[in-house]
Amino acid sequence: MGPRSDDSKQKMQMEQKIALEGYAKLDDLDSDIEDKQTLNVIDAYLTAAGINTDLLQGGLALPRTLKNKEKRDIGHQRSNSK
Repeated sequence: MGPRSDDSKQKMQMEQKIALEGYAKLDDLDSDIEDKQTLNVIDAYLTAAGINTDLLQGGLALPRTLKNKEKRDIGHQRSNSK
């Protein structure tokens, strides 16, 4: 088994481990849901169609929207604490 074919970061990490160590374990590779291109595209299509899924998270917001909101909230908190 190897990484998902749509996760280029995990595939590159696997190839580097194989080049350095001669082998790679799937459990040792970093996995981030945002790197799964197919899941992100399908979730975006279904969300745009008004279909709520639990592929990435609950709710109708896209992961990128939630991540940007978190960054804005952190920046807002920092500017208020000064």
